[in-house]
Amino acid sequence: PFYPSESQQRTIDSKFEQAYLMLGFPAPTPSDKQYAPLKVLCAILAGGMSARLFQSLREEKGLAYEVGAFYPSRKHGSEFTLYIGLAPSRVSEALHEIRKQIDRLCSEPVSEEELSQAKRTIKGAYLLDHQTNSQRAHFLGWWEALGLTSEFDGEYPKTIEAVSADEVLIAAKETFSRPSVLVKTIPRPPQRNP
Repeated sequence: PFYPSESQQRTIDSKFEQAYLMLGFPAPTPSDKQYAPLKVLCAILAGGMSARLFQSLREEKGLAYEVGAFYPSRKHGSEFTLYIGLAPSRVSEALHEIRKQIDRLCSEPVSEEELSQAKRTIKGAYLLDHQTNSQRAHFLGWWEALGLTSEFDGEYPKTIEAVSADEVLIAAKETFSRPSVLVKTIPRPPQRNP
């Protein structure tokens, strides 16, 4: 994938009434040592209704219709993206709050309780995704396709469990210091007929 050498920003006109804000950073492959810490970091930010983005931007500030983060597993490099759907008038406020959450993750270790909850969320979802033979086969093939072995399917939950708060802090500092891409999708004002 192409990663920018410096941060970029783009605003896109939209036909929808809701605005969207997406902030993405380059992120490593599954064979990288920061893969598991970043998966845990993603769950801390967006792993359910008790996660930081949901609590901060939706529950406390009332900014979001929807809010989350994703970090897909990709062979040749990935992205760590935070996103929010909201009223167009609150985009600047939301970006400020997202940056506050990023700064917090880069400056203080997560609590053991929050770390444990994130790990449980990941491992629980992973087990649920292995309920059928076809799902199991998918994961075995997926890990092989990503350059790992099918044995990693059984190792993944152990890898997640071994992640420390310090590793999450290091991963946050390194990932969020990379050049970012910020995309705002803003509704265009309705056109008036002459």
